[in-house]
Amino acid sequence: MPSKDFPLKCESTRDHWWFASPIDWVAANGHYELVRELLLLDGNHLIKFTSLRRIRRLETIWDDEEQFHDVANCCSQIAKQLLGECESKNGKNSLVRGGYGGWLLYTVASARDLECVRELLQRDPLIVLGVG
Repeated sequence: MPSKDFPLKCESTRDHWWFASPIDWVAANGHYELVRELLLLDGNHLIKFTSLRRIRRLETIWDDEEQFHDVANCCSQIAKQLLGECESKNGKNSLVRGGYGGWLLYTVASARDLECVRELLQRDPLIVLGVG
């Protein structure tokens, strides 16, 4: 379980200050219900949450510190729960069909969840190209 006091970190990128958004914070701490509520409140949070550019930036900040060692696992759990929730009765997944397959693959792979990686690739081999 990650630290309860997960600070917002800042990074200077030229003249702009960049920071972790609330959805980054709650996902990194594994709070699925809060992630879900934020997505219901504003769909734009999904764009922030799934941006590979933002994820890589967060990884460079959080990967260096021991207290954040569980972030990848927490985000992977959130991604798998969202994947399960978006599953339809006919086997189609609105999250994958909506173009978020590449994000799903990256997120579970960064947590070293090979079983889920295999499942995603068997479901749709083109997902490796970022094609949902």
